[in-house]
Amino acid sequence: MDRQFNFHQAREIAFSDAAHVLHDEPGVLLGLARDAAMALVNQHEIAPHVRSSLLAPDAQLSIDMILGDPHRIDASTVSIPIEWGAVEGARWFPAVHGTFEVSALHDDRPLSDVSFFGAYTPRLGVVGAVLDAAATHRFVEDTLEAFFQSACAHLVSTIAAEADASTNAEV
Repeated sequence: MDRQFNFHQAREIAFSDAAHVLHDEPGVLLGLARDAAMALVNQHEIAPHVRSSLLAPDAQLSIDMILGDPHRIDASTVSIPIEWGAVEGARWFPAVHGTFEVSALHDDRPLSDVSFFGAYTPRLGVVGAVLDAAATHRFVEDTLEAFFQSACAHLVSTIAAEADASTNAEV
């Protein structure tokens, strides 16, 4: 049974700048996703006895992520399809199918909606669904939200750095 997720927020960034960053640096999303997953696996929010039963002994979580090409949905929306899951070490980590998207909210000022939405499928059949309902859904949703927040922060900081560089070059 798939579980839906949907994160979005308005950010004061110009759509054209965000689209430029996503087209030039889509691979950054890979690193941000891995960082989010590893940070949460290593936190103590997962009780040691639960963590040891979910992860193979001494295993490292290995994330496999397929990032589609950024493409324009229309003149004011760019999206990147994302597939994400664990390769080894965390048999319970679900398969995630989502879309990272930026849409213009305003024509006259820099305001865009940044979103990450989709669904994930718990692994391990009925056992995975029970684990997900009992506990792991919080971990998975926290991981997805941490990735989304990191991606938003990256967009904002990259756009700000490019604006600063452009301003300094003009002076």
